[in-house]
Amino acid sequence: MENSQSTAEYNEDWLESIVDTLASEYGWTKDYILNRIYPDESLLYIKAIDDRRRNDYLMKLAISTNPVLQPDDQKSLWNVLSGKDSRQISATVVADDKLDRDGFAKLKSKISKHSHIKVK
Repeated sequence: MENSQSTAEYNEDWLESIVDTLASEYGWTKDYILNRIYPDESLLYIKAIDDRRRNDYLMKLAISTNPVLQPDDQKSLWNVLSGKDSRQISATVVADDKLDRDGFAKLKSKISKHSHIKVK
């Protein structure tokens, strides 16, 4: 009895997860999703959403790490993140101990001009 109950709960959670993802991404209502989107079609939408979000996160990571990496390390990191390189990220690719102090000072200056952000 417990097994069938946990399976039912899992199926309900799965369905709610799909409804939540599609509603938040596209602004569709629960009724629209349940009545107009086929289950196999919803999985294609979820995959497209996941792919788009993953690419956005990879781009943000590449942009944020770009100033501290050497050109070869930038390319290596991007290849690993985009799946073009099966090797693990090495310590030299992840971080460089050199800090661009001028760039950091400019960033602090720009951020401090924003009224909602306090910079020390």
